[in-house]
Amino acid sequence: MLQPAVDPAGVAEKLGKAFERIDESTTVSRTPEQRVAHISFIDYGGPAAFRNSTFLKKLTQGVCNGQFHWIKAGERVLPGLVIRRNEER
Repeated sequence: MLQPAVDPAGVAEKLGKAFERIDESTTVSRTPEQRVAHISFIDYGGPAAFRNSTFLKKLTQGVCNGQFHWIKAGERVLPGLVIRRNEER
């Protein structure tokens, strides 16, 4: 019998923990779509990177309401990030 490539229970647990981290880290209101975009940040960068990020600092200060302008690595625009940010809008 074939086994699923991904454990659905493990994914649900991981997402639940990520949502908890986001909700504990921020006090600003966000749309469900913004919360999911923040999950993407934690998934790719890790919880510590999210906690210590400029993005989180600016979000909690009310300076930005999303991560849509983060498309660079250093000074270089990454086409993959441009595509991802457009999909997250």
